[in-house]
Amino acid sequence: MAIPVDRNSTILESNSAEISPAVVDTVGVGHQTENIDPEVMPELVPDGFLAREGDILEQLDKNAVGPTWLVKTGYVFVAYKIDNKLAHREKDILAAFQGISQETCVSFHAHKAEMDYLLFTYAYGCASYLGKRGGMQPVYIGDRCKIGNIIHEIMHALGFHHEHMRKDRDKHITVIYENILPEKKRNFAKVHGNTQGLPYDTGSIMHYGQHFFSCNGKETITSKNGEPIGQRIHLSLLDVQRVQLLYKCDMGNASELTTAAPLSTSTEEQTTISKVTSAPVQTQLHLLH
Repeated sequence: MAIPVDRNSTILESNSAEISPAVVDTVGVGHQTENIDPEVMPELVPDGFLAREGDILEQLDKNAVGPTWLVKTGYVFVAYKIDNKLAHREKDILAAFQGISQETCVSFHAHKAEMDYLLFTYAYGCASYLGKRGGMQPVYIGDRCKIGNIIHEIMHALGFHHEHMRKDRDKHITVIYENILPEKKRNFAKVHGNTQGLPYDTGSIMHYGQHFFSCNGKETITSKNGEPIGQRIHLSLLDVQRVQLLYKCDMGNASELTTAAPLSTSTEEQTTISKVTSAPVQTQLHLLH
């Protein structure tokens, strides 16, 4: 279990925010109507332009980008700031941090003087870069991004792709291409990269849902064994193991989790959120993200 999250978060004034307002205003626009999930939008690539998931995979060709955040004394230290336009979501962002740090060795701390850090800023949907890019790294959070969605985007920033893009996915799911928006089919491309030797996880918080990018309201992905997919409540056991393996953390606490997370429903999510947000969080002074 990681060091507790630092509650002394840094809130930025919007007119002094460190990313272009034009980028903030356009992230996710036009994609929210494709599906009710706010993640149904392109990811971001290092040149700052919006791109489809397939484009990113062609460049990275990995399921996990790599242990690019600082690892010290067995912990991964991640600094962060929160734009004041997201001040009303600070509790949710801290809860997302807690949802990761209480199960892994990743520790989140308010930015002080670090060169590399996450900047949580407002956008229409949810989006994140994949892995550490260096310097200020935006994570875009919209009003409809729940705690589970925020965890999902932070996992991208830590270096993790979508689970449904694994090369072995056809043994576990069926992708129904005729139901996918034509311009979004590349989002369902396979990744011939590093799976860290772990089995496919339909319960992963990184797995697409059944109706993502649907052109007709029908399912775009189905599970072959009938297991639910697309949960946005908490990290699954295998999500935890992936973090621990990628960053070479202690695996001791991973066995305490269950292997599959339930589908997100309003009742389940509120119960989980209550547990996460009520967990004790202590202030840490570590500089570090």
